[in-house]
Amino acid sequence: MKMSILLLSLLIMSFTNAAVKKAEVKFTAIGKPSFIRITGTSSTLSEDLKVENNKLNGSFDFDLESLTTGLELRDDHMKNEYLHISKFPKAKLIIKDLTIEDNVNFQAMLDLHGVKRAIKVEATIDQDGKTLEIEGKFEVDLSKFDIAIPSFKGITVAKTVKVNVETKVILP
Repeated sequence: MKMSILLLSLLIMSFTNAAVKKAEVKFTAIGKPSFIRITGTSSTLSEDLKVENNKLNGSFDFDLESLTTGLELRDDHMKNEYLHISKFPKAKLIIKDLTIEDNVNFQAMLDLHGVKRAIKVEATIDQDGKTLEIEGKFEVDLSKFDIAIPSFKGITVAKTVKVNVETKVILP
């Protein structure tokens, strides 16, 4: 099954002048028939974030090459036939003027597959002055990022992929 899971998916959050202590990106894509679930993971996430006056600005960069689903053929299809990682190796989530709160819904800009679009993110943010822990989730509509809907041997992936990101950053 070919997955263009961006995941991005995001894709997805990072900090500048900070050090990423923990990072995990997961995606889930539902197949048709719906009993098929494809999941992928990565722990490769970098950041360029700044916290100033309780506002978060910056971006998270995600290396799409690092995504794995557990099946080598599916990974190859996902990366080369759908995500086209030789041309679009990274996904980026850009955050501007986000007030840091425990639970927050916000819009961010996702740069994926050469397309930039606003997406809605649900997040839990915990800050103690020295670290920033973020758990975020969002959905990516593959068609809005010019990514073909993956299909293989009669199984087609739904056009929406769910992305979850967890990161812990040590602030400067």
